[in-house]
Amino acid sequence: MEERRYQKEMVHKYEACEGVFDTVSQIRNHFAKVSSPTLDILVDMAEEFSQSISLNELAQRHHFTSSYISKRIKQDTEYSFIEILNAIRLMNAAKFLAEGDKVNRACEKAGFNDQRYFSQIFKRVFHCSPSEYKKQENMVSGIRFHEILEHIAKSKWSREDGEDDTAL
Repeated sequence: MEERRYQKEMVHKYEACEGVFDTVSQIRNHFAKVSSPTLDILVDMAEEFSQSISLNELAQRHHFTSSYISKRIKQDTEYSFIEILNAIRLMNAAKFLAEGDKVNRACEKAGFNDQRYFSQIFKRVFHCSPSEYKKQENMVSGIRFHEILEHIAKSKWSREDGEDDTAL
């Protein structure tokens, strides 16, 4: 427990120095202690968040089965594939909104296929709609991957549009 708290503090300090929007760096820092194959998969997710990402595709690319990747991600990170992917996408959507994108464009650029679903989970994490968030002052300074991820995990979203976790 103490080690996790220390890790969060160090990640927060690093992000403050380096800037919060480098998704790959945030993934690498937050999951520094996971196995190399798992980290490679998480980095792929961070690099390709705007595209359709599936466990099957990642499994083929990394020469594993989709069930193995799913279990390995959960085992190594304590979060599910979909929780991590949604956190990555929400963090980037907030960035796009802060940069002036319209809600529908930010939703699309972040890799969400359904604006209604996007708005629902955005509101649960940020406690305001994407439109309201866009109007706020100093919204950029509060975007941290690990905080979004923990909030998502507490809320336990597991599916998008009733689809299976493997196909987003």
